[in-house]
Amino acid sequence: MAAAANPANPAEPIAETTLLLNYLDARVRKDTLPPGFTGRVCVGVKDRARGGAVRWWIADFTDKARTFFAADRPREYGVAVGLDEHGARAMLGLPVTGTPMQLVTGDRALLLKFVRRYLRDVSPLQSRIGAMSKPSSTSSTRGRR
Repeated sequence: MAAAANPANPAEPIAETTLLLNYLDARVRKDTLPPGFTGRVCVGVKDRARGGAVRWWIADFTDKARTFFAADRPREYGVAVGLDEHGARAMLGLPVTGTPMQLVTGDRALLLKFVRRYLRDVSPLQSRIGAMSKPSSTSSTRGRR
């Protein structure tokens, strides 16, 4: 899948960073019904083409959803997801040439509610976020002899 053209400069493709965050924004804005949950979801993507700057998409869910973009992650959030360009490509279901960086901090249950509400019919994205939402197990068990 080729990158879409940048409307500001048609010769320059739109980075996956922009594609992913704009896609999330469009999915949430398209749905005008109440979200059915409350909290703040933040998704940040590190953009190598912009000197490694992180661009954030923030969504506040109350009686309705409100979204915006920011250069910095808000101090208060329910859940924050951090990705690099490989992680953004993986979320979009595009081929990945490197190892994706994906970090999740905060309320993973809120992230799952967001995915189920707004991305339920998006299998590559849902499966990747679903995998990131599972708590990791650090304990090991040993069998008896």
